[in-house]
Amino acid sequence: PITLNFDQRVDAGAAVAFVGRWFTQHPSDWASGCVNKERLINSGNWGPLHEMNHHMQGTYLRGGNGGIKEPGEETNNVMTSINYILYTNIAGHRKQGLSGWNYVSDGYSTIYKILNGENDQPHLRSYVNIAHAFGTDTLIALVKSYYGLWYENNYEGEYSIKRDSTSAFCLLAAIATKRDTRYLCSLFKYDIQQNVSEAIKNMNYPTYYPFFNVYAMSYNGNYYGRTYKIPYGTTRLNFTATTAIDPSATSVSHTIKSGLTKGKLEQVEENVYDYTPNFGADENDTFVLNIDCIVNGEKVHIEQDGTFELDPHQVEYEVYKDVKTKDMEQALNTIQNKTSNYTVTSTFFGIGNYDDGTMQSMLVEKGKLIVPTSGYYTLFMKADDLGRLLLNVNGEYEQLLNVKTYLGGYSKTINGTYATVKLEKDTEYPFILYNLNTGGQGFIRIGYCYQGTEQSSVNVSKCSGLDIGS
Repeated sequence: PITLNFDQRVDAGAAVAFVGRWFTQHPSDWASGCVNKERLINSGNWGPLHEMNHHMQGTYLRGGNGGIKEPGEETNNVMTSINYILYTNIAGHRKQGLSGWNYVSDGYSTIYKILNGENDQPHLRSYVNIAHAFGTDTLIALVKSYYGLWYENNYEGEYSIKRDSTSAFCLLAAIATKRDTRYLCSLFKYDIQQNVSEAIKNMNYPTYYPFFNVYAMSYNGNYYGRTYKIPYGTTRLNFTATTAIDPSATSVSHTIKSGLTKGKLEQVEENVYDYTPNFGADENDTFVLNIDCIVNGEKVHIEQDGTFELDPHQVEYEVYKDVKTKDMEQALNTIQNKTSNYTVTSTFFGIGNYDDGTMQSMLVEKGKLIVPTSGYYTLFMKADDLGRLLLNVNGEYEQLLNVKTYLGGYSKTINGTYATVKLEKDTEYPFILYNLNTGGQGFIRIGYCYQGTEQSSVNVSKCSGLDIGS
């Protein structure tokens, strides 16, 4: 058993593992990832997993099985990365850009910085990238080869290289993947001793080219990732901009070999399409993408599969700023003849208004509400300072919610701040949000409580309002 302690006191660094005592110290804000299953799967739990793995390295290393660099940080991070790839859904949100340690969960995210010349976490990226192209079992075999295969074949004596050298990585990676890894190692600026380079060449394996498209979830048949979440409505698919590829590659082409039949696909320009799905929240659409190019005179062909799913938490807004009136009806007339300032896709239903406002200016947003399950929904509003929601359920806008003064939390007793409506799944319900802010940071958030499919089951007093998008 391992004891995980979450407290303000940490005796060394951000967190520390006392391996001999099977005890770890973590900052208190790391606790939620350990006790909340949904957050663990959707957000990961890198810190506690890393500290726990220091203990598991001790188990893994029994019998002298050293792995990469004995029980060090690099071995630990590779082990934690395998967990992220297999057991989290983080890669499903890669459209938002994976930051921190989350980049390890997706093939595109592991390599695009390296291909663009950024020397960011090169050692971990070089190991993890292999998992996305060849599978986690191959990466595990690579780690184990640092002990078993290394000593069985006396590679240190044969090649005069150290076990923790970049030459050793390139050699063992070639054996584990059955690929020529010299190009891969050149991307990471790894030195390869000449005799090792010749040995890899003489294996006569095909060259590994680590190119990935962000929409995809496989590499030449190996499924490594998660489905790609897209919003309801039209998504601009730019295969050129979303493929991590060598900038020096020539004759680059992206071909949709098959799929994307459950939606409307319109070509905008070469490799750029507008895709409008015609399926529901519990369905998906698949595709096969061929990536072809020439690198160093060699033809490269990579086939990647992908799956699109709808994300009911994504809402596309048209935002109208500085509508110069405090009258809601005048505001509605104003935006009908006004071009929106910008369009944004958000994962929450609301407004974040961070400009100092006046009683003569409001922020207006137009969008469409979609629910994944049919039935009765009680909608709530909280706002700073004033807010109003108009919802079009039956063909015309009707005022549904109206907050007349600052309300920092959802209320089940204040008239006008909550209402119950019957909504059908996968149906677009146009809405308009108004936020009148008297200064500072203003906001509106819309929450919901699903009441079931029968009107007789509606009971607002038993509701717990959750933010739409949570």
